[in-house]
Amino acid sequence: MSIKKNIIVVYSSQVLTIAISFVSSIFLSRILGPEGRGEQALFSNSMAFSGLFFGFSINSTITYFLNSGKIKIEKLFFSLLLFSILTSLLLFGSLLYLKYLNLLELALPTRYQQMMYILIFVMAYFFTLYASILNSFLTANKIFRKQNLLILIPNALMLLIYIMIYSNVIKGTHVNDFNLAVFGFLFTSLANLVIMYCVFRKELQIDYLFSFLSRDEIVLFIRYSFLAYMGNIAQFLSYRMDIWTVDQFCGKYNLGIYSQAIMLLQMLWVLPNTLGSILYSYASQASFEAIREKALQLIRLSMYSTLAISIVFLIFSYFFVPVLFGPKFGGSVEIIFILVTGYVAFSIPSTSSSLFAAYGHFKVNFYISFIVAFVSVFLYYYFTKYSGLYGAAIASDLSYLLTTVACFFVLKKYFDIRPGDLFNIKGDVSQLKLIISKYVKI
Repeated sequence: MSIKKNIIVVYSSQVLTIAISFVSSIFLSRILGPEGRGEQALFSNSMAFSGLFFGFSINSTITYFLNSGKIKIEKLFFSLLLFSILTSLLLFGSLLYLKYLNLLELALPTRYQQMMYILIFVMAYFFTLYASILNSFLTANKIFRKQNLLILIPNALMLLIYIMIYSNVIKGTHVNDFNLAVFGFLFTSLANLVIMYCVFRKELQIDYLFSFLSRDEIVLFIRYSFLAYMGNIAQFLSYRMDIWTVDQFCGKYNLGIYSQAIMLLQMLWVLPNTLGSILYSYASQASFEAIREKALQLIRLSMYSTLAISIVFLIFSYFFVPVLFGPKFGGSVEIIFILVTGYVAFSIPSTSSSLFAAYGHFKVNFYISFIVAFVSVFLYYYFTKYSGLYGAAIASDLSYLLTTVACFFVLKKYFDIRPGDLFNIKGDVSQLKLIISKYVKI
């Protein structure tokens, strides 16, 4: 399947997934309220960080090794299954240790730190991690369509459950019911794992004999993953530490308002992330000459599309966020208007970072992420402490803009893509006039 068809298939399915998630968030926010939404945001942020910290950023490494033919898929399948189990046990032990130190609040809200929630956290981690590993196997083999369409099913089912609870068809659920969000996440992560495994079994015929990576292959795998791993950890702190600082200085109620804005804005990244994943899959095998022009086209498409969508999004947010999510979430609109500049700018690194990884420039991603993280930690702490939600939003904007500026230097140095190539406004306007002139007579 061509790049164009893959973009259409993956983007269309992700748009449907986002649409379902958006409607689900409306009902879930109304059920939970700002405080419950803040507790859910803390849980989701901790889950994402655990996936990075304990998951060792292996997904991008899988694609590289399979496309290069350096490691057989059978060895990776069973080795990474064992890896997922072992890191789940390590996560379980880490959560117990945090509880012993009275620091479990970093991962779970104070009211929900019983053993049941710790076990749910660990199970959700395992389901999410191994589903992402199986998806990486499929992506490496240019299989995008089936799994992206099938994961709509559990998301649609959870939407139906939220609607039934909100409409009192299912009774017994109370406001701020954290259980609803947690068990919903656990269900969808398990369903996604089952779907990925079914597609994997059907599409990729492998020999199901226990075969594991040799010592040399493990060393090679770790060496290749380490810089990507450290870079991703630093990147997470750059862009997601605001959840923890807002929780610390502003409380769960304000965190719910802030996280609602972030959740909505992340929809702007659907296309950039889609373009990035597909670009990575093809760039791992394509020559430099063949991929440079295609990369330039995709980065420009990502940038202009995100900009256009953001304008519509701002108008929509101003008029409809308080109506759809409730007046208590009206403060999210101001946060959205502050954050949108950084989110639009970050569409460029979102797409181009996969190009850096595909050509083995993990040091580049690492250096950028480390420098931005170092600056961002101070920005988030002091801006949030002294300026509250607005300070956190401004710090986040600065973090995204700093990453985008660094990305321009990398594109110029390694791929001869200059900022002028991306912002060729005069040429774009001329081309737009040419297209319009074909259909409109002046």
